Amino acid sequence: MSNPGILFRVADMNRKAFIKNCIECDTPRMEATVFPEGVNVESDIPYADGKALPPPMAMDAQAEGFSLCSSNRILDIYTPKDAKAKEVFLLIHGGAFVYGCKELDKEFGMHLALRSGITVANMNYRLFPGTDLKGVLTDIFYAVSFLCEKGYTTFHTVGDSAGGYLCLITAILLNSEEARKELGITDFSYSVTCKSTSPICGDHVE
Repeated sequence: MSNPGILFRVADMNRKAFIKNCIECDTPRMEATVFPEGVNVESDIPYADGKALPPPMAMDAQAEGFSLCSSNRILDIYTPKDAKAKEVFLLIHGGAFVYGCKELDKEFGMHLALRSGITVANMNYRLFPGTDLKGVLTDIFYAVSFLCEKGYTTFHTVGDSAGGYLCLITAILLNSEEARKELGITDFSYSVTCKSTSPICGDHVE
Protein backbone atom coordinates (compact mmCIF):
# COMPACT_ATOMS: atom_id res chain seq x y z
CA MET A 1 0.00 0.00 0.00
CA SER A 2 1.79 3.13 -1.23
CA ASN A 3 -0.28 5.64 0.78
CA PRO A 4 -1.68 3.81 3.79
CA GLY A 5 -4.57 5.47 5.58
CA ILE A 6 -4.72 6.31 9.26
CA LEU A 7 -6.44 3.03 10.18
CA PHE A 8 -3.72 1.02 8.49
CA ARG A 9 -0.99 2.99 10.26
CA VAL A 10 -2.67 2.59 13.65
CA ALA A 11 -3.15 -1.14 13.08
CA ASP A 12 0.50 -1.52 12.08
CA MET A 13 1.68 0.43 15.14
CA ASN A 14 -0.45 -1.80 17.36
CA ARG A 15 0.91 -4.92 15.66
CA LYS A 16 4.49 -3.87 16.31
CA ALA A 17 3.73 -2.89 19.92
CA PHE A 18 2.11 -6.28 20.47
CA ILE A 19 5.16 -8.07 19.05
CA LYS A 20 7.54 -6.08 21.27
CA ASN A 21 5.45 -6.89 24.36
CA CYS A 22 5.42 -10.58 23.46
CA ILE A 23 9.20 -10.62 23.02
CA GLU A 24 9.68 -8.94 26.42
CA CYS A 25 7.51 -11.59 28.07
CA ASP A 26 8.77 -14.64 26.18
CA THR A 27 12.52 -13.97 26.18
CA PRO A 28 13.11 -14.50 29.94
CA ARG A 29 10.91 -17.60 29.90
CA MET A 30 12.84 -19.12 27.03
CA GLU A 31 16.22 -18.26 28.53
CA ALA A 32 15.23 -20.16 31.69
CA THR A 33 13.85 -23.20 29.87
CA VAL A 34 15.23 -26.63 30.76
CA PHE A 35 14.28 -29.19 28.15
CA PRO A 36 13.32 -32.71 29.24
CA GLU A 37 15.48 -35.72 28.48
CA GLY A 38 14.34 -38.85 26.73
CA VAL A 39 13.16 -37.25 23.49
CA ASN A 40 14.98 -37.37 20.16
CA VAL A 41 14.95 -33.92 18.55
CA GLU A 42 15.29 -33.29 14.81
CA SER A 43 15.40 -29.54 14.20
CA ASP A 44 14.72 -27.15 11.34
CA ILE A 45 13.51 -29.65 8.75
CA PRO A 46 12.20 -27.99 5.57
CA TYR A 47 8.68 -29.19 4.84
CA ALA A 48 7.93 -27.29 1.61
CA ASP A 49 10.99 -27.93 -0.55
CA GLY A 50 10.11 -27.49 -4.19
CA LYS A 51 6.82 -25.75 -3.38
CA ALA A 52 6.13 -22.31 -4.81
CA LEU A 53 6.63 -19.45 -2.36
CA PRO A 54 4.52 -16.46 -3.42
CA PRO A 55 5.95 -12.96 -2.94
CA PRO A 56 5.04 -11.59 0.50
CA MET A 57 1.96 -9.38 0.66
CA ALA A 58 3.80 -7.05 3.04
CA MET A 59 6.76 -7.08 5.41
CA ASP A 60 6.18 -9.42 8.33
CA ALA A 61 7.87 -9.52 11.73
CA GLN A 62 10.76 -11.68 10.52
CA ALA A 63 11.48 -9.35 7.61
CA GLU A 64 11.34 -6.41 10.02
CA GLY A 65 14.05 -8.02 12.17
CA PHE A 66 12.04 -8.93 15.26
CA SER A 67 13.38 -11.84 17.32
CA LEU A 68 11.24 -14.90 18.09
CA CYS A 69 9.44 -14.45 14.76
CA SER A 70 9.90 -16.81 11.83
CA SER A 71 8.09 -17.33 8.55
CA ASN A 72 10.58 -20.01 7.45
CA ARG A 73 8.71 -23.14 6.38
CA ILE A 74 10.49 -25.59 8.67
CA LEU A 75 9.51 -27.91 11.50
CA ASP A 76 10.98 -29.89 14.39
CA ILE A 77 10.18 -33.53 15.13
CA TYR A 78 10.23 -34.75 18.75
CA THR A 79 10.20 -38.53 19.01
CA PRO A 80 9.85 -40.31 22.36
CA LYS A 81 11.20 -43.78 23.02
CA ASP A 82 8.85 -46.49 21.70
CA ALA A 83 6.74 -43.90 19.88
CA LYS A 84 3.43 -45.07 18.47
CA ALA A 85 3.92 -45.85 14.80
CA LYS A 86 2.21 -43.68 12.17
CA GLU A 87 0.70 -41.35 14.80
CA VAL A 88 1.72 -37.71 15.24
CA PHE A 89 0.75 -34.48 16.97
CA LEU A 90 0.87 -31.39 14.75
CA LEU A 91 1.80 -28.48 17.04
CA ILE A 92 0.97 -24.96 15.80
CA HIS A 93 2.29 -21.96 17.75
CA GLY A 94 0.24 -18.88 18.59
CA GLY A 95 0.94 -15.17 18.36
CA ALA A 96 -2.17 -13.47 16.92
CA PHE A 97 -1.04 -14.63 13.46
CA VAL A 98 1.62 -11.87 13.42
CA TYR A 99 4.19 -13.13 15.97
CA GLY A 100 5.91 -16.31 16.99
CA CYS A 101 7.97 -19.32 16.03
CA LYS A 102 8.10 -23.01 16.85
CA GLU A 103 10.77 -22.45 19.51
CA LEU A 104 8.13 -20.85 21.74
CA ASP A 105 6.44 -24.26 22.06
CA LYS A 106 9.49 -26.52 21.99
CA GLU A 107 9.46 -27.34 25.72
CA PHE A 108 5.72 -28.04 25.66
CA GLY A 109 6.08 -30.18 22.55
CA MET A 110 8.85 -32.28 24.06
CA HIS A 111 6.84 -32.86 27.26
CA LEU A 112 3.80 -33.74 25.13
CA ALA A 113 5.83 -36.35 23.27
CA LEU A 114 7.13 -37.82 26.53
CA ARG A 115 3.75 -37.98 28.27
CA SER A 116 1.73 -39.21 25.30
CA GLY A 117 4.23 -41.57 23.70
CA ILE A 118 3.35 -39.93 20.39
CA THR A 119 5.73 -38.10 18.06
CA VAL A 120 5.24 -34.32 17.88
CA ALA A 121 5.85 -32.17 14.79
CA ASN A 122 6.28 -28.51 15.80
CA MET A 123 5.99 -26.17 12.82
CA ASN A 124 6.60 -22.61 11.67
CA TYR A 125 4.26 -20.95 9.19
CA ARG A 126 4.25 -17.64 7.35
CA LEU A 127 3.06 -14.72 9.45
CA PHE A 128 0.57 -11.93 8.71
CA PRO A 129 0.72 -9.46 7.02
CA GLY A 130 3.19 -11.28 4.77
CA THR A 131 0.44 -13.74 3.91
CA ASP A 132 -3.22 -14.37 4.66
CA LEU A 133 -5.22 -17.23 6.19
CA LYS A 134 -5.19 -19.20 2.95
CA GLY A 135 -1.41 -18.89 2.86
CA VAL A 136 -1.10 -20.14 6.43
CA LEU A 137 -3.38 -23.11 5.72
CA THR A 138 -1.34 -23.85 2.60
CA ASP A 139 1.78 -24.03 4.77
CA ILE A 140 0.04 -26.28 7.27
CA PHE A 141 -1.03 -28.71 4.56
CA TYR A 142 2.47 -28.72 3.10
CA ALA A 143 3.64 -29.78 6.57
CA VAL A 144 0.91 -32.42 6.80
CA SER A 145 1.84 -33.75 3.34
CA PHE A 146 5.49 -33.90 4.40
CA LEU A 147 4.51 -35.95 7.45
CA CYS A 148 2.32 -38.22 5.33
CA GLU A 149 5.33 -38.88 3.11
CA LYS A 150 7.17 -40.00 6.25
CA GLY A 151 4.42 -42.55 6.91
CA TYR A 152 2.14 -40.80 9.40
CA THR A 153 -1.57 -41.48 8.89
CA THR A 154 -3.16 -40.61 12.24
CA PHE A 155 -3.02 -36.98 13.36
CA HIS A 156 -3.77 -35.00 16.49
CA THR A 157 -3.71 -31.20 16.26
CA VAL A 158 -2.76 -28.89 19.11
CA GLY A 159 -2.04 -25.19 19.30
CA ASP A 160 -2.28 -22.13 21.50
CA SER A 161 -4.13 -18.86 20.85
CA ALA A 162 -4.01 -18.27 17.07
CA GLY A 163 -2.53 -21.75 16.87
CA GLY A 164 -5.66 -22.99 18.66
CA TYR A 165 -7.85 -21.64 15.89
CA LEU A 166 -5.53 -23.11 13.28
CA CYS A 167 -5.42 -26.54 14.90
CA LEU A 168 -9.23 -26.63 15.04
CA ILE A 169 -9.56 -25.60 11.38
CA THR A 170 -6.88 -28.12 10.42
CA ALA A 171 -8.68 -30.94 12.21
CA ILE A 172 -11.88 -30.15 10.31
CA LEU A 173 -10.04 -30.00 7.00
CA LEU A 174 -8.16 -33.25 7.61
CA ASN A 175 -11.44 -35.08 8.16
CA SER A 176 -13.46 -33.42 5.39
CA GLU A 177 -12.56 -33.49 1.71
CA GLU A 178 -15.60 -31.29 1.06
CA ALA A 179 -14.31 -28.61 3.44
CA ARG A 180 -10.88 -28.75 1.78
CA LYS A 181 -12.46 -28.21 -1.64
CA GLU A 182 -14.44 -25.21 -0.35
CA LEU A 183 -11.17 -23.59 0.78
CA GLY A 184 -9.37 -24.45 -2.43
CA ILE A 185 -7.10 -27.14 -0.94
CA THR A 186 -7.31 -29.52 -3.88
CA ASP A 187 -3.83 -31.03 -4.10
CA PHE A 188 -4.04 -33.09 -0.89
CA SER A 189 -4.64 -36.75 -1.76
CA TYR A 190 -3.51 -38.62 1.35
CA SER A 191 -5.82 -40.85 3.37
CA VAL A 192 -5.50 -39.64 6.96
CA THR A 193 -7.57 -39.32 10.12
CA CYS A 194 -7.48 -36.58 12.73
CA LYS A 195 -8.41 -38.27 16.01
CA SER A 196 -8.29 -35.23 18.29
CA THR A 197 -7.84 -31.48 18.40
CA SER A 198 -6.75 -29.45 21.42
CA PRO A 199 -7.13 -25.66 21.05
CA ILE A 200 -5.38 -23.93 23.97
CA CYS A 201 -6.38 -20.33 24.85
CA GLY A 202 -8.54 -20.11 21.74
CA ASP A 203 -12.25 -19.34 22.16
CA HIS A 204 -14.68 -21.23 19.95
CA VAL A 205 -18.39 -21.96 19.94
CA GLU A 206 -19.66 -25.50 19.60
